[in-house]
Amino acid sequence: WRAHNWTWSDNFSWVKGNHLLQFGGSVRRNAIQFWRDDAQSALAQRIYQLNSGQGLNIPSTYQPPICSSTVTTNCLPSNRTSDWNSFYAGALGLTERATLVATRDANFKANPMGAPLSTDSHYNEYSIYANDSWKMRPSLTLNLGLNWSADVPETEVQGKLALAYYSTGQVVIPSDYVAQRAKSALAGTVFNPVLTWKPINSTDRQYPYDPTWTSFGPRIALAWNPSVSGGFLGKMFGNRKMVLRAGFARLYDRLNGVQKVIDAQQVLGFTQTLLCLGPSTTGQCTGSAGINPLTAFRVGVDGSTVPLPSYLVDQPIPIIPGYSTVPGANQAFANASTQLAPRFRPAINNSYNLTLQRELTGGTILEIGYVRRDARNLLVGMTLNQIPYMMVYGGQNFAQAYDAVADQVRAGAATASITAQPFFEKALAGTSYCVGSPNCTAGVVAKFSSNIRNSQVFNLFNGLQSSFVFGPATAAGTQINDFLYFTDYGKSSYHAGFVSLKMREHKGLSLNGNFSWAHSLDNGVVNQDIDAFVANSYNTRYGWGNSVFDRKFVLNLMWLYNMPFHASN
Repeated sequence: WRAHNWTWSDNFSWVKGNHLLQFGGSVRRNAIQFWRDDAQSALAQRIYQLNSGQGLNIPSTYQPPICSSTVTTNCLPSNRTSDWNSFYAGALGLTERATLVATRDANFKANPMGAPLSTDSHYNEYSIYANDSWKMRPSLTLNLGLNWSADVPETEVQGKLALAYYSTGQVVIPSDYVAQRAKSALAGTVFNPVLTWKPINSTDRQYPYDPTWTSFGPRIALAWNPSVSGGFLGKMFGNRKMVLRAGFARLYDRLNGVQKVIDAQQVLGFTQTLLCLGPSTTGQCTGSAGINPLTAFRVGVDGSTVPLPSYLVDQPIPIIPGYSTVPGANQAFANASTQLAPRFRPAINNSYNLTLQRELTGGTILEIGYVRRDARNLLVGMTLNQIPYMMVYGGQNFAQAYDAVADQVRAGAATASITAQPFFEKALAGTSYCVGSPNCTAGVVAKFSSNIRNSQVFNLFNGLQSSFVFGPATAAGTQINDFLYFTDYGKSSYHAGFVSLKMREHKGLSLNGNFSWAHSLDNGVVNQDIDAFVANSYNTRYGWGNSVFDRKFVLNLMWLYNMPFHASN
């Protein structure tokens, strides 16, 4: 990371009568060069993952019996089967996948193998503000302000930015994509269009996401310091000893360098993770759940190298990854792509406060207040390959079928006695899952009982979808394993009441204490430099709940005592 940042700012203050006028602005130019030799889950050197996962399926026949009320020794607790599978695969050298990151230039031409990904990104930030602090009366002050800001999207010197498009030419919008999939799934059909990736220089776009030029942030605050003497009101308000304050401000967030520089290079195209998912003893990449302990490639037993997909020196534009069944595919099945949503907008934070401050005897100040902050358009990730759990087939949706089977598997039911589920019976009719088993559902359990028991629904669905009679339902079954976007669908809400007590120094002792009663809620958002994703891409409010930093009660106490020794010093 090598950054050069230039900032110009100027601020003015002008006192005119009862007004304190302040205005100014700033311009920031960011130029950042960055190099990386990884793509999150892979490196620029060949990596073998020796564990259980999406490519390697370990049926229950390779596990100890599950512990139950009748089986208590030499058995496996039901919540430890995932650990067993990982240890089993590692001990035997079973390869779940092999990966290698290759990189390309701005025109999708191949760089030498082992070359790191590099970028030379530039972006500007602008801000202008004006503020008026108006002392309307000796006891009343009004503060009015307005800020305008623009956080301009990045550009790359050579054009190393790319976007995902449908094969029909429209740019992919994450919310539209998942909405259409959910609509189709509820109707018992599939929405799984062919995806393509284009470098920005071959599109009509200047930026990878749309700039926002309308970020105006108003501010208003009022402070009242009444002069009341005598009677009940005099005792309550005091003479200039109480201040009532109220305020509102709108603030706009900005994207940091992680999103603008680092994550911008994780879109498919400039890095290509050569992925062999489910490598077999015969050197084939079999895909999701394509291998088991008998057919998996074992390091040192079946050889020392797993073949990886070919890497085109001159990659046609656009890139169309996928299996041979994908129309126009010109690249192997892809591992992952991550990018910012094309319609991303800066986050809006609305802040409110109401406080009452009262000076008590002995130089003690008591303050009671309420603070609220609501935010929307916060950065949060979304996976577009989330399984369509609402998909209906045979009069039942996938989620209902899975839950019914999972309850039986976890209860220890024998595979042959598993109740047939309409979804699996219709969606897998005539496939190998229905051969040699009492029904198709039992065939699913025979192969995927470990995934079912450990709630590995993604691996289960991806292992099945290539066999669905209606075809694969997500791009994870045809083109790309992880299809990810960072979006502006994050929301949060914070409310807090507080009491603060400050005692000025008296005979060497000063005290400061505050107590807050607060609650913070969000739908899974965290700091920008952490890749957090909503729990449910089809319903971004599904994960609405307590924030990871939520603390209901907080008490802070501080005291300071100046020792009475050497007082003259």
